[in-house]
Amino acid sequence: MRKTRRLLFIVMAGSILLTMSARADFLSGLQAYGAGDFEAAHDTWMPLGEAGDAQAQYRLGLLYLYGFGVARNGTTAAEWLTRAAEQDFLMAQLDLGRIYFDGLGVPRDRAAAAAWNRRAAEQGSARAQYNLGRQYDRGHGIALDYAEAFAWFRKAADQGFPPAMRRVGQYLAAGIGMDPDLDAAVRWLSDAAIAGDAEAQFDLGQRYHAGIGVDKDQALASTLFRRAAEQGVAGAQHNLALYLFDGVETDPDPGEAVFWLRRAAAQNLAASQIRLSRHLLLERPRPSDTFGAFLWLGRAVQQQDPAAKALVVELADGLPTTYDLNPARGPEDRKATTFCLLAFTLRQWQEAMRRCTPFADYGNPTAQFVMGRMHERGLGLTADAFAAARWYRRAAENGLPRAQNAIGRLFLRGLGVDRDVRRGGAWIRRAAENGYAPAQFNLGYMHSQGFGVPKNAVAAANWFRRAAERGHARAQFNLAASYMNGVGLPQDPVAAYRWFELAATPQGVDQNEGDQVTAQSVSGRGRLAARMTPAQIEEARRQARAFRPKRS
Repeated sequence: MRKTRRLLFIVMAGSILLTMSARADFLSGLQAYGAGDFEAAHDTWMPLGEAGDAQAQYRLGLLYLYGFGVARNGTTAAEWLTRAAEQDFLMAQLDLGRIYFDGLGVPRDRAAAAAWNRRAAEQGSARAQYNLGRQYDRGHGIALDYAEAFAWFRKAADQGFPPAMRRVGQYLAAGIGMDPDLDAAVRWLSDAAIAGDAEAQFDLGQRYHAGIGVDKDQALASTLFRRAAEQGVAGAQHNLALYLFDGVETDPDPGEAVFWLRRAAAQNLAASQIRLSRHLLLERPRPSDTFGAFLWLGRAVQQQDPAAKALVVELADGLPTTYDLNPARGPEDRKATTFCLLAFTLRQWQEAMRRCTPFADYGNPTAQFVMGRMHERGLGLTADAFAAARWYRRAAENGLPRAQNAIGRLFLRGLGVDRDVRRGGAWIRRAAENGYAPAQFNLGYMHSQGFGVPKNAVAAANWFRRAAERGHARAQFNLAASYMNGVGLPQDPVAAYRWFELAATPQGVDQNEGDQVTAQSVSGRGRLAARMTPAQIEEARRQARAFRPKRS
């Protein structure tokens, strides 16, 4: 009997030691992950995951999902996450629900998402309960059922989950499957807003603005719109801009209003694109970038927005029906380019060519740039890099920064001109020194690579900063990376996090790689957060909220 007890003790002690050893190995991998050594983390967690450790399996799934230290592989990520989830590892169940719902690296399967959300919800996860309620609410991967949706929202709301509290309030306000109860709705929305839910802040702000279920209170509405705007809600950004234009509860501030309109317009809110176009074209004494202003209008027109079409008519009405080439009016006379840019905005390429050609020949740099863009991209005609270069060069020589950057690009690539990186760099530098943010980014990139200019990490960071301060998302990302890695700048995690935060919400009309920049910025921000204190993260976010872009 004594011998049996001794053997049992030895077995138990060995098991405890193995568990302690596995725990130490897992923590070692976590430490490597926090230091950015993802390969070491992977190699440490792999044997643990193969042995059945759910935490290691979950972490391996994340490495493959995001491509940290390994080739990105959604299928492998899902396999590791599933192994952890089947052991009722809650975070793995939540992430499986998310990746199947959105199709992140795996085929979209919203029925599978519902199944994993249900398992997590039944474990008591408020987020999973909310996600399951949202699937019932929208009929995504599961039969539409408002009563079931409300039940799950209510379970999550009772745990204090702000998005669920908001949805409960919205259900009560709209009377979805029940009689409306505005008093209870406002209480739930207020609790969600106080807890920081941006959509609840926006919803509640609209109610205080219009007096729906509450007394009108524009001061409170303004505060709520600002809080939601700072968290990226496009509708709140638009409403706040209108308050700032009109001086509601504050002195009018058109500069800050334009800042918020740009944020909302970049999220493709047509109302903001139209209001921004109107301000830039009709309300300012003179637009600093007529072409850019029309691009915003073009985005709204492409959405078939009636107000955008009405603005097109308004811009055309009252203008001369014949070309006015009076030199006394100056080369940037607004009427000289309106018809040209309207046709370009409406994608009426032949009409744009007919309208722009005489003004371009006369010497109007904006019309010359339009001609260059049409020839470069083959808009309504056969692409012709040589013609594009000629028009870009004429506009650049007339002092248009956008054209200076364009001709610089062509010299760098040898399109329509003999390849000449020195001349290309000189044109891009002229545009950068004139305050054109894309050129400032380009010059920073050239310095970082030693392409056409001396390789100089400090100069690269300086130009990235200048473009970043004007709201250029890719420059903000590169500046964040410079701070994170200490390239050209001292390492500063707070500054890096701040710029990653800003890069995740691009503002520029010309930035066509927004989704990629956003994804990379969110990833960089996540890696930084693992090494920062909560106080550092909050300070970085505070700085991001206070950011206002410089204007040329």
